[in-house]
Amino acid sequence: SFFGITLAPTDTTHYDLQTTGIEVDNTSRIGLGAASLALNYGAEYYHDEETTTDETGDAGATPSGHRDAASGFTQATLGWNIVQLIGAVRYDTYSLDGLGVNETGGVTNLPAGPYSIDKSAGAASPKVTLAVTPFTPWMLYATYGLGFRPPALTETLMEGAHPGLGFLRFVPNPDLEPERTHGWEIGSKLAASDLLERGDALSLEVDYFRTNIRNYIDQTLVPTDEVDTSGGFPVPIDGYYFVNLGGTTVTKGLELEGEYDAHPLFVRLAY
Repeated sequence: SFFGITLAPTDTTHYDLQTTGIEVDNTSRIGLGAASLALNYGAEYYHDEETTTDETGDAGATPSGHRDAASGFTQATLGWNIVQLIGAVRYDTYSLDGLGVNETGGVTNLPAGPYSIDKSAGAASPKVTLAVTPFTPWMLYATYGLGFRPPALTETLMEGAHPGLGFLRFVPNPDLEPERTHGWEIGSKLAASDLLERGDALSLEVDYFRTNIRNYIDQTLVPTDEVDTSGGFPVPIDGYYFVNLGGTTVTKGLELEGEYDAHPLFVRLAY
């Protein structure tokens, strides 16, 4: 016992996450006189299978469950002289199911006791890019697009008490919604070869981005009406769970990257 906190003996918990997936795509190229058109299209699918057991046969903090995700995509690239116009759309869909026992009620809409989750959703995400090459090998580009991210198994199903800290409880939240994003980026690329010796290659890139996210998934900590007495005196129990933040969450930043390759020397710097 240390400052009233009892550290319980360690239990061995086995987490087995297996992901199986497949992706197929094809590119068709069409000549249009002075212009060119490239069509890329395909689909992908993957399956996450989570199996969790501990020495008592229970599921541990992350119950067993599985998630399926599938998407179809197509992209058209129209090139003419120094200009490239790229239009793309992607449709993503997912389903997630699992079951467990919620030890702490009153934190989310999920009551205490056994529960099961079976939910699905899908969305289309278009994107457009305009790229200009004033002279080879320098390119300027700007992109605007939408995105979609479904909640993970751990974000939705995590449950139980923190090991050794019974007053910290993980609470599952089956009401989590997927994140939806829209944002833009502008940047510049430079690629050159045969600079210092024959066969070497240099690439430089700078990129600024700004993304707005609805339903941003984040962890939060809230007090409950329960107390933990395992340490010899009552300690308020806090519920720790993932939630969709209200409003819009903004991420923005600047990325810098450079590579130089002259076999057998290779250098890459990024910020």
